[in-house]
Amino acid sequence: MSIYTIDDKYNIKKLWTNFYPHSIGLFYSTITDYLGFEINEGEFKVMSLSSYGKPLYENKLKEIFDINSFEINMNYFEFNKNPNKSFSKKFSDIFGEPYLNINLKENFKKYADIASSAQSILELTMKNLLENAIKLSGKKKIVLTGGVALNCKMIHNLSKQDLFEELIVPPSPGDSGSAIGAANFAYLNDKKTNTLDLNTIFLGPEKKIINKEIDKENLFLKINSTDNFLDEATNKIINGEIIASYYEKTEIGPRSLGNTSIFCDAKNKDLVKNLNLNIKKRDFFQPLAPILLDEDFEKYFSISENIKKNLEWMGTLCNANEQLYNNYSSIIHVDGTCRTQIVKDKNSLTYKILQNLKKKGSDILVNTSFNISKDPIVFDLFDVYVNMKRMNINFILMDDGFYKIKNI
Repeated sequence: MSIYTIDDKYNIKKLWTNFYPHSIGLFYSTITDYLGFEINEGEFKVMSLSSYGKPLYENKLKEIFDINSFEINMNYFEFNKNPNKSFSKKFSDIFGEPYLNINLKENFKKYADIASSAQSILELTMKNLLENAIKLSGKKKIVLTGGVALNCKMIHNLSKQDLFEELIVPPSPGDSGSAIGAANFAYLNDKKTNTLDLNTIFLGPEKKIINKEIDKENLFLKINSTDNFLDEATNKIINGEIIASYYEKTEIGPRSLGNTSIFCDAKNKDLVKNLNLNIKKRDFFQPLAPILLDEDFEKYFSISENIKKNLEWMGTLCNANEQLYNNYSSIIHVDGTCRTQIVKDKNSLTYKILQNLKKKGSDILVNTSFNISKDPIVFDLFDVYVNMKRMNINFILMDDGFYKIKNI
């Protein structure tokens, strides 16, 4: 972990750092491993699971990770010497044997309580880190990066502490985003400039460039009879169809933000459940995310202004209000929160389909990534075709029309 500040002339200065192996991220990944989930994949599951439990093991975990010095007691860990095991026998002696073959029905409460305790340690640690950053820098506008910053429950809860004026988590804060940031920093230094125009979350190539050597017509049949293909797509959604989206530029970061997504009507409880459990093959304690127009946000949700910007890329949670419970209860997590995305760009296809949906009486879509759990998000049209077949999704919205998958 490190703290940096930047002055008005864009000079960057390091104010504080600690070193490997003392990492809150490695601590959280160890809990992920212990609970039977995959490291770098299952941390989101631990976060979701934590809302079902209570932090009964918090004091024990404080003996393992010091929330003030940010140091790990390595007697409880083995990640520094064993690539296949994160925790030591001493760790197992305290918490019991690891859940390598996870059976949530038998041990759900204990799983949830350990997850809740780890989440609490994470949030207490980050609160202390932010307090140190503000004290050292004298600034209250913060950018938080690193894989830990993807923990949107932590971001949501930190916003209640009255610590900062604004907290921004970039759309891709983890290792891949850090690599891009390092390359951009080198570019800025080389060009002797202070700014880089990256005011978008869609930094990938356009779909037509990705697929310039693939004949789309061999894989998909255009079914819209008029130029207004958004009407065709909207009608399918309203009538209970799950559809894929694959248009415009590719999103940056680990989350699908509309351009490479799977959509369904958030009002349809059975459809949402089927999409989550059977099609995406996610765990029941992982809620799906809503997407809606920015102008409708306050009708259904509330959030602290100091983190609201992050809603544009699903960077935080927000609270559900009564209107949401009455109409879209299937997308609300057990703790009353949602990982919501708001859409502002009126020129985007995502905005237009949400606008169309609104005219037909539904303000919110479920938006989930275009992949099966543990697989990469689709990239080219061959990926799209294979994944639609695997998930039994028949319809897809593209830049130039609404299509049905062919049998080949």
